[in-house]
Amino acid sequence: MAYWLTPSWLRLPIGLAHLGLGNFAAAAANLRTGLEALPDGWQNADWSTEYRTALDKAENAA
Repeated sequence: MAYWLTPSWLRLPIGLAHLGLGNFAAAAANLRTGLEALPDGWQNADWSTEYRTALDKAENAA
């Protein structure tokens, strides 16, 4: 199975949606779970910056 089709990976866009709706606790939980489930070394990949930044915003607003 491709990593982007896993429930854990799909938590990243769900987290962004919650952030946009102002559901900060749900956003943080989804983003954290999605980032932690990425394969080794991908949590800090350049493409994941959007999700890490969103997680910081959600955690600070929660």
